[in-house]
Amino acid sequence: MKNQRVQYWVDKLQLEPHPEGGFYKENYRSSISFPAEEFGLSTSGQREIATSIYFLLPFGNNSRFHRLAFDELWYFHDGDPISVHTLIPEKGLVTYTLGLNPEENQHLSCLIPAQTIFGAEVSTKDGFALVSCVVSPGFNFQDFEMLHAKDLIEAFPQEKNIIEQLNP
Repeated sequence: MKNQRVQYWVDKLQLEPHPEGGFYKENYRSSISFPAEEFGLSTSGQREIATSIYFLLPFGNNSRFHRLAFDELWYFHDGDPISVHTLIPEKGLVTYTLGLNPEENQHLSCLIPAQTIFGAEVSTKDGFALVSCVVSPGFNFQDFEMLHAKDLIEAFPQEKNIIEQLNP
């Protein structure tokens, strides 16, 4: 049963609920840092060169649309395919599918460029996906922006269905 695998990874990796959905645990934060201003941020404090988390997303517990100040790399580890949906002003919806089957256009990793609006879902009933996410410069909640469905639908009206699905 896949729910047992979810509980196994939550327990084994000591994952906690993530504000955007799913579960996470930071597993790396660089010891080298620079002032936020050196990365062009208006926020204060230090930013590490890179950070990494484990991120587990079960079916029905979507990662809501959000935006980060810096690039984020996703790496697939276990479970079912996960769709990472991006909303790009010039292109609309662009979806990357992470998984283990390249014949079905699944990839082991993907890059979400800085300032890209994105969210994710696992569409396999009772499924889950375990990935790692690396942010460089390092993740800081000051650089994390949760987005609201109303604003997204205004900017991307043609993508209303996926926006409402991920950001109810």
